Amino acid sequence: MTGPFMESFFTAVESRRHPWPSGRADLHWHLLFDEAVVHQALVEPYRAISHRPGLAPVPAPWVHCPLLHGGPIEQYRDEEIAAITERVAKECETIAPFDLVSVLSEQAHHHGELG
Repeated sequence: MTGPFMESFFTAVESRRHPWPSGRADLHWHLLFDEAVVHQALVEPYRAISHRPGLAPVPAPWVHCPLLHGGPIEQYRDEEIAAITERVAKECETIAPFDLVSVLSEQAHHHGELG
């Protein structure tokens, strides 16, 4: 345990290639992006460096921004998931669309490193 309420996510990681325990479903909240924008703004500019050791290209459909890892779904009741989903949907209705800017991408372009 990392504290009185939360288990460490990393203690359950099986390996780098298989980070989730087999058969476990977890609750996650992610921001998802327009594939065409991701391809143009991230996939293409980083193609030149994604072959380096320790880096792996991520296809545009899989790019996301994790907001919350809520843990194993088995720890939630169906009513809790429904209530959480309803509240988040309601709150999201109040947020205007916004753009995310990759600081790394902006810096690399500024310094001429990515074309």
